[in-house]
Amino acid sequence: MRKVERNGIILLEFENLGRESSLVHGVTTRYRSDGAEFNVSVNLRKEGAVLRNRVALCESLSLRLEDWIAAEQIHGDRVAVVGSAERGRGSRYRKDAVGGADGLISAEAGLVLATFAADCPLVVLYESEKQIIGSIHSGWRSTVAGIVPKAVTEIERLGGSAARLRVGVGPCICRRCFEVREDFVERLRDSWPRGLAFLDGNRKLFRFDLREALRTQLLDSGVRAENIEFAEFCTFETDWLFSYRRDGPNAGGFAAFICRKQ
Repeated sequence: MRKVERNGIILLEFENLGRESSLVHGVTTRYRSDGAEFNVSVNLRKEGAVLRNRVALCESLSLRLEDWIAAEQIHGDRVAVVGSAERGRGSRYRKDAVGGADGLISAEAGLVLATFAADCPLVVLYESEKQIIGSIHSGWRSTVAGIVPKAVTEIERLGGSAARLRVGVGPCICRRCFEVREDFVERLRDSWPRGLAFLDGNRKLFRFDLREALRTQLLDSGVRAENIEFAEFCTFETDWLFSYRRDGPNAGGFAAFICRKQ
């Protein structure tokens, strides 16, 4: 993963996706190059400032905000297949985002699929032969529920292949900083017992490794190890990324987006 500047907007880009000339993708960061905060998550701050930042992001990449599609993000496991009929949903207001979904998949060109977070992993996917893209919000609840394997299954249902997928997993809170309690452990034990392997700690305090959990799920789904790229930045420890756990309810949010150009 590399940090780049696009007309004053600082982004993170995955190298395994950056080689595809037909793709525009990235993960936004906390600040512009001039030091101004760059929050793009509409459910966490004032809509006016967020909308201005989203417009600026689009202008920096020669994209159109009306082509964006965002998921409602309810910390579930639903992956929605979207197309031109959903164009613009959630681009300006969360209230008209794709309802009940935490993941978006599309085989249509010209659409920008976006998800948002402030500690949760965001996952972007690209299937090169069938030209399928995806953007997934995979917080701990969605990870335990298996949203990323379900996204791979949905891509295969559309004719794609897990072996051809290229995947980028954005910055998230690391194992060292992601402290969880017994209720999390019980959810893990009930819903995804294999996930207990990524847990350490004692009865009072545990830590969970979201990155390794997602790596395992991707490999188990048939994605090749060499096609998976992780951002190694911890949101909690990195001051130029947003973190809800570090900054509380006043934290902004970053986006992971992907578009196949027409």
